Amino acid sequence: MVQLQRPRGTTDSQTPLLIRRGWFSRLVVLLALALIAVPLLSSVALAEDGTPIAEPTIDATATATETVLTTELQSDTDATVEAEVAGRGRYIVVLRDDASADAVISERVTRRGGRASLRYDAVFNGFAAEMSDVAATDLANDPRVAAVLPDLPVYASADTVPTGVQRIGTLTNATADIDGDGSAVNVDVAVLDTGVSPHSDLTIVQSVDFTGSGTTADQNGHGTHVAGTIAAKDNGSGVVGVAPGARIHSVKVLNAAGSGLSSWIIAGINWVKNNASVIDVANMSLGGANSIPDDNNCGRTAGKIDLVHQAICGAVGAGVTFVVAAGNDNKNAATQFPAKYDEVITVSALVDSDGLTGGKGPSTTRGADDTLASFSNWGPDVDIIAPGVNILSTSNTGGFVSMSGTSMAAPHVAGAAALLKAASPSMSPTSVRSTLINRGSGDWTGDRDSTKEPLLFVGSGSPPPSATSTATSTATATSTATSTATSTATSTATSTATSTATKTATSTATATTAPTTVDAAVTAFTIGSSVVQGSSVSATVTVKNNGTKRAAVKVLLSETPGGWTTSKSVSLNAGATSNVTFSWATTKTTAVGTHTFTASVQLANDGNSSNNSRTATTTVQGTQTNAKTLSVKAMTGTVARSGSQYRLTYTVTVQAGSALATNARVSLRLQQPNGQVVSVSATTNSRGVATITRNVTLRGTYIASVSGITRSGYTYSAAGNVVSSVTLSVQ
Repeated sequence: MVQLQRPRGTTDSQTPLLIRRGWFSRLVVLLALALIAVPLLSSVALAEDGTPIAEPTIDATATATETVLTTELQSDTDATVEAEVAGRGRYIVVLRDDASADAVISERVTRRGGRASLRYDAVFNGFAAEMSDVAATDLANDPRVAAVLPDLPVYASADTVPTGVQRIGTLTNATADIDGDGSAVNVDVAVLDTGVSPHSDLTIVQSVDFTGSGTTADQNGHGTHVAGTIAAKDNGSGVVGVAPGARIHSVKVLNAAGSGLSSWIIAGINWVKNNASVIDVANMSLGGANSIPDDNNCGRTAGKIDLVHQAICGAVGAGVTFVVAAGNDNKNAATQFPAKYDEVITVSALVDSDGLTGGKGPSTTRGADDTLASFSNWGPDVDIIAPGVNILSTSNTGGFVSMSGTSMAAPHVAGAAALLKAASPSMSPTSVRSTLINRGSGDWTGDRDSTKEPLLFVGSGSPPPSATSTATSTATATSTATSTATSTATSTATSTATSTATKTATSTATATTAPTTVDAAVTAFTIGSSVVQGSSVSATVTVKNNGTKRAAVKVLLSETPGGWTTSKSVSLNAGATSNVTFSWATTKTTAVGTHTFTASVQLANDGNSSNNSRTATTTVQGTQTNAKTLSVKAMTGTVARSGSQYRLTYTVTVQAGSALATNARVSLRLQQPNGQVVSVSATTNSRGVATITRNVTLRGTYIASVSGITRSGYTYSAAGNVVSSVTLSVQ
């Protein structure tokens, strides 16, 4: 990376020649200005929204020398811009904290034929721009500028239960609560990718675009697939994600080809930091190569400036956990950003062909079952491994598709991080990272470096034992430890599963005559006391393994008089207890009155059936929904070029209760790049959709927020909105 810094020791001989010209040339230029001043001041161009179009202006308070400088700079620029075009490039500009981006852009970029696109205000003060290499070098000399760096390319690291979701133990995770009832994990995840397209299996609450593509939709398919692995709904159809039903915030930073620029990535991270009060986890299944080593100082060390690193550190400092892909080049991840950063959770890809432990699944073109995928990057910067081969997830066409890559592994970990945040909202990114790493297992082989990262595990109970290269020895340790029927031997074999465990287990083989106890019990059962028709109620079953060895216990929940039943499985060590949660979803036709639930356990050869079940009741109340309340069901935005202007189009779908609302007036508050705010509105059609268009000329970010919805006899409830705003970027 070339770093352009302001040189020190600038001498007078380096001062632009026009500053050192005589008084006669200045006088000539001033007279020329006086002759053209009147026609210039009498013609002011206006955009369609009535705001002045930005034009180069002369400060009336400037000195004569400054006026000459400004005028001759414009003249000199006209003569040099064409010569500079051949050396044009994209750059990211970092300004001093007290510098005005508007002033620098106007004076140093626009006047020299360049164009600024994205602005940064949260991760640092600066902007992205396209300009000539000569202009970039000159810009670096400006005392208001801290650094000018190249804008590097970035690329995507490319209710069936997917094998990956099964393998990491999600089916026994109480927060995930996978049982097909449609309940959702209460957490917000940002997906920085190619966008996320609408899908029946996803809950997308917000979409923004920083690529200038003119749409927030996923034109590639990568981002929608990633989102499904994280949060596909637990609704009995399609696929299910690690954190089912989590709210997805689509942040489009890659184009239809799956590639992008560092400036787009930084803009996305900037957006995440500005929304850190809402966003819990951010997934970045993308990466690029650069030669800047991790300075362990968030990319702030002189000579090692890394703006993406600085941006991520700012967002992590605001409380957002970042999960990133290790990359697909079969090399050390230390060469890839953001994979090499210590502040993120970097994920490599596992081949898992059957969703089970043991390495007994069929081999794939990416490697044998339960091994490091042949394409996956590796190295000490990798924190954790997760399934990443032939992963089935949501498609941008509305169906489902299988993909492979560390891009597919990372969202498993993002989903796991989301489960932790849903259970403990105050958990810091550092705690989330350490918890996932410490909770992982070693149940895989084929690592290509000396530091073996743990395999992601989110299930209940202990993770599977570590896999070793000596399969016979491992099998002996497990078998012998089980035959001892003592918790000590079992614990040793489970936590180490090495040749040491084999020796320990063998030495205690005299305990094989000890009696084996098989007993699972329901020790407690609670359910909400009441539920309104059409809503859900939660139930918690506390299960204990009273036996002397680890056991897989099936937990069942049944209801009368409706006949509803469901079940989950949980693996418990000897003497261990687990809380298993269920959710019962009622409908508008569910019988009003008392419903009795029975919680029970099943365990093969259970020697004590007297403690296998408990009962509890809940009362179903009549529907109390208000059909006279208006709210936003969906909202989208697109940008299209229209001659010299840009047309912004917003569609807002309004609902009244559960029905679509026609003839409702929707008002939007549109904040423009120059800070001005205008109000626009439209009325919903027979499908409950209001379409609002606006022609604009200013480039930059437009934020449209729903400010109100009116209809005679109805009230508007912003709290009921699924989404309330859309951000578009005009470049």
